[in-house]
Amino acid sequence: MIKIMATGGVLDPGAMGLEQHFSDAEMKGIVDAAHAMHLKVAAHAHGARGILAATNAGVDSIEHGTFLDAAGAQAMKAHGTYYSATLMAFSGVQGLMGTGKLPRNPKPRLARRSTSGARG
Repeated sequence: MIKIMATGGVLDPGAMGLEQHFSDAEMKGIVDAAHAMHLKVAAHAHGARGILAATNAGVDSIEHGTFLDAAGAQAMKAHGTYYSATLMAFSGVQGLMGTGKLPRNPKPRLARRSTSGARG
């Protein structure tokens, strides 16, 4: 199995954050190469655009999927992509906010999640 970072995460300090980290062609190339070696591909993906792009590239599973939207869900259904929602991760981060135990303040990204209606 290969796991790629299709997007960053809520705690990711990277400049790209929740945006798609690879081009569509790069993700397709990674998936095609892995599948040619009979390996599954999981995509760490929180942001909606990255979820959709990874699914369309042929990944076997979306991990986390915090901001999964209708387009991503429809694509996952059409491609037979598994979804590992990691439901407790969000609750765990919420519980640590304000304690000084997190590397930076995830509140803006968490607020985006709660207003998006996403489940994950």
